Amino acid sequence: MDTLGAFAGVALVLFIISRDSFNFSGAVHYKKIFAISIIPAVIGWLLLFTVKDKPAVSKKQTKMNLSFGSLPSKLKMYLVFTFLFALGNSSNQFILLKIQQETGSLVFMLVAYLIFNFVYATGSIPCGRISDIIGQKSVLITGYLVYGIVYWLLAKGGNTSFYLFVSGLYGFYMALTEGVEKSLVSQLAPKEIRGSLLGLHATLTGLGLLPASVITGFLWQTFGPQVAFGFGGTLGFIAAIGLFFIL
Repeated sequence: MDTLGAFAGVALVLFIISRDSFNFSGAVHYKKIFAISIIPAVIGWLLLFTVKDKPAVSKKQTKMNLSFGSLPSKLKMYLVFTFLFALGNSSNQFILLKIQQETGSLVFMLVAYLIFNFVYATGSIPCGRISDIIGQKSVLITGYLVYGIVYWLLAKGGNTSFYLFVSGLYGFYMALTEGVEKSLVSQLAPKEIRGSLLGLHATLTGLGLLPASVITGFLWQTFGPQVAFGFGGTLGFIAAIGLFFIL
């Protein structure tokens, strides 16, 4: 649903840009788009007050040991490889920048982003159901492999049809991995600290995003986008192979 909202948001932006009644010259259109975006954001915030939260299952206070060394070995290795993957998983803005530079069109870039969100939104539930049937391991490894393929394809480049295909393929990677990563943490983590380890997983992936984007930006500026995307794709393949052996 979150990604479906992103799909609707991008579609709305495309509609606004296509309207002749709007004056889209210079940076004015960005201000209008951001101003309009505030409206659904505020509505979503207000709706949160209608949600009834549940108290903790148990009020018993237990001492939590979150030292990395005390975690199960399989979980530790899983967190290490997800962090390694995060180091190659730079901001999506690099993909959008690549598409816009290659096609020379802001509208086409938004269309590609629309396709990404559509595939991501429609594929998430089926991929989640598949992971419930065959297990999270196979689905997650497949997702990492798809990521590696996407980034290697981006390193090569192509025509407009190529970028539409790659955008859809990248959405498929997100559908395969976004929920499954967290589900696998829940299964590998001790029950009493499951929520805390979900937080630790989010922390590691978040910490990896900053150096990942800095490294990708440096490689892009120094050697070009081919090397930058090739680096990310290679780490994706390494992480997939690592998970195959440790899980």
